[in-house]
Amino acid sequence: MYSKDQIEAMPERVYKRISDISRDYLEYIGGRIAETEELIPTDAIAVQRIYETGADINAIEAELERASQLNAEDIHTMFEAVAKEGYDWVKPFFKAKGALSYKDNERIQSIVRAQERLTVGTYENLSQCAAFLVYDERGNFITRFGTLKANPTDLHETYKLTMDKMVQSAQLGIIDHNKAIREVLTALADSGIRDTVSYASGYSRRLDTAVRQNVLWGMKQCNQEVSDMLGEELDADGYEIDYHPHPRPSHEDMGGRQYAKGRARTVKGVYYPSFSEVEQLLEEYGCRHFKYPIWLGMSEPIHTPAELARLKAKDKETITFEGEQITRYEASQKQRKLETAMRHCDDRITIAKAALKSDAGREMYEREKERMRFMVSKYRELSSAAGLPTKMERTVSYIKSGKSLTTAGGGGKIEIRQLKMAETGGHRGERPLTKKEKTEVIKCAVQYGMPKEMITFSDGVYTAYGEYFDRLYIGTDVMPGENPISANEKISMRGAIAHELAGHRDAHLKGRTQENAVYEEIQASIRGARFGIGLTNEERYILLRDAAERAHKNGLRLRDIKGRLYINER
Repeated sequence: MYSKDQIEAMPERVYKRISDISRDYLEYIGGRIAETEELIPTDAIAVQRIYETGADINAIEAELERASQLNAEDIHTMFEAVAKEGYDWVKPFFKAKGALSYKDNERIQSIVRAQERLTVGTYENLSQCAAFLVYDERGNFITRFGTLKANPTDLHETYKLTMDKMVQSAQLGIIDHNKAIREVLTALADSGIRDTVSYASGYSRRLDTAVRQNVLWGMKQCNQEVSDMLGEELDADGYEIDYHPHPRPSHEDMGGRQYAKGRARTVKGVYYPSFSEVEQLLEEYGCRHFKYPIWLGMSEPIHTPAELARLKAKDKETITFEGEQITRYEASQKQRKLETAMRHCDDRITIAKAALKSDAGREMYEREKERMRFMVSKYRELSSAAGLPTKMERTVSYIKSGKSLTTAGGGGKIEIRQLKMAETGGHRGERPLTKKEKTEVIKCAVQYGMPKEMITFSDGVYTAYGEYFDRLYIGTDVMPGENPISANEKISMRGAIAHELAGHRDAHLKGRTQENAVYEEIQASIRGARFGIGLTNEERYILLRDAAERAHKNGLRLRDIKGRLYINER
């Protein structure tokens, strides 16, 4: 049976596909905005070039459509997996009834398909109604994001209106053109690509967040409908509601309890309240509780009364944070708010970094980096004080803000980089890591001083060092490709860890990270070769070859740039 954490992790790659595309757009438009800072009013050619955007915006829109297709396929896979796992978990309890296997049970499959179609349909509706919310219906720019007079504008229209404002500002000789740039950069980052399905009600969500919530809710509904059907086949006469830590206050009582279908009753001396008392609570959007069929008087609860009492007493405990007494549920809500704020801050950093050639871009970049450091510190302090798990991977795009062995460097024409489920085209490892391999990765990483608790494994990410949170993300590509040709494809697991930690992390901790992404990757491979722990001569040579190949690919020679690199001391 999949755990709650496993189920909640499933939509992450769906979320990341959309998130990555939003960031690609912000990077692109941020770079073009920066070009207006030095725009000369009479330079018609420069003005025309700023407006020539069709191919690039079309590429982003095409990638959004492609992501939608991939996400629809993933939704099908996730629903099938969760339903089958739940069905197989319960099936042994009613073998005597001659139960069909999952693949032969048409009724249960029809339930799954119906919920899957509903979820995909909602998702497609969300994707088709994606837009920015920074302009009113007359095309006037709104400096404060979130006002009800904002009008949804698609990617092409957003770009056109933004460039109109920037070019007009420059050509009219407005004194503080930098102020105009700052306002636009901030508003675009804070909006992001949003779902506007429910915008008429005055509410909208970022598209990636809306998609994740939609898929999670659909999976829960599917699970509950399958549970109802299994209950019928089992002749179950009750339900158990699972327990999870720090629930919302109105849901505290039902967690871990057993309920009777229909009227409340006592069976074998145990009182079972009616399920109707909590049925509506389970249907509340965002509720994380699940129900499972039981037989009253026969099914032992997952937690004994003593265990459940201890768990719920812990939920009511308070902690002190910033002079305030709060419960862990309240702390978890503060976590979510901080995660949202950090995500907005990260998007501001993304668009500002793309606009670094402008004074406004540089100022905004430094200011937002400082805000991010403050919020990360507060987030860690809160999570530690409350003993709550962190979900820092939701606050930044670690493929882009982190340093990755497989990151493509360079500038120029926009390149769509999509977070995939180990879809490396065979260039690096694509097979899920075994338990033994994960143990070896951890053993290797801690030699570099990397805290074990700051190592995250996921098949849905590329291996990368995330500098904001000092976290190492490990994907399947930590392993070399099966039929390697280039040096990068040949880098061993130990070489990959050396690249990330001796290369990126050590340089970051000493403040010597390269602003140029290509230089940073070259530097990391050379540092990995020189300072990697326990590497063979062959592993060191392959890392040096990787650095040389990266340089050659970008029209550089190592001898010409090595003086700029931090490679002579660890």
